[in-house]
Amino acid sequence: MRAGVRIYQWMHGILHSKTAVVDGRWSTIGTFNLDHLSLRRNLEVNVTVLDESFGAAMEAAFERDLVSSMEVDPVAFRFRPLGDRLLELIAYRFRKFL
Repeated sequence: MRAGVRIYQWMHGILHSKTAVVDGRWSTIGTFNLDHLSLRRNLEVNVTVLDESFGAAMEAAFERDLVSSMEVDPVAFRFRPLGDRLLELIAYRFRKFL
């Protein structure tokens, strides 16, 4: 966020899937995380599509999802409660086991 990246939080439960559209043409959708567990242990899957109309549909879906999301305020995130920060630290330490 310090570099100007804007983060939005989905407000309707857990959403495990990830999507990306590059140049409006190359799209990927799936559950794969960028970590060693997804690569070597977890049963993750993604599909990649090279198509402009599919990319446009993906971008439109993302825009609709932003309406149901809340932007994370960098100042509020930096000064979030100590209990939240400790819980995050503990969960991070045990991430390989969760």
